[in-house]
Amino acid sequence: MPQYTWIDPKAEVLGRSASGMVSNIKHEEIDEILKKHHLDQMDMNGWYPVQAVLDVLSEVSDNTNASENLVAVGMRVGEIGVVNLPAEFANASLVQVLEAYCTTIFQGRHRGNVGTLSLNKDDPSHLIVTACVPYPDDLIYGIFFAYARHFTPRGERFVVRYDETIPRREQGGDKTIIHILLGPGKPPDSGAKK
Repeated sequence: MPQYTWIDPKAEVLGRSASGMVSNIKHEEIDEILKKHHLDQMDMNGWYPVQAVLDVLSEVSDNTNASENLVAVGMRVGEIGVVNLPAEFANASLVQVLEAYCTTIFQGRHRGNVGTLSLNKDDPSHLIVTACVPYPDDLIYGIFFAYARHFTPRGERFVVRYDETIPRREQGGDKTIIHILLGPGKPPDSGAKK
């Protein structure tokens, strides 16, 4: 039985988003798994069952370098997402992009029930993402790292960390919380960990 499953067996993901599995910097480590599941070639405008993607990610998570590979997939998904943002986001701030990503963009790249993402601003330099989605925590971490890296102004520091104070979904919790800390100085201690 796959490690990752989801409540909506009919949920689908857009090929453009799922293609991060095929084109990330660590793809050679998961290429055989992709071929086994017939996901090594993707139509960017096609729709793929979320569970098929989760089956691949389940196998990836069983191998060495699982965390690195899942973060690499997430980062590539984020990079592809940045390139495919609507034109109105060309000069957007990280907060504006993440608000849109959590409220509409993520859902627009899926069909069916794929859970929820939400963004809270503890203060202008502390963003809190709450994820209850089918994907592995490390993949979600990679997506938000990629967005933060792209939209944080040059020379400014950012840190992306898991919240250590509650169990993540993969640890039996009902949600995963990710902190994005911004600014030139030392980020506040939020009880979060990478």
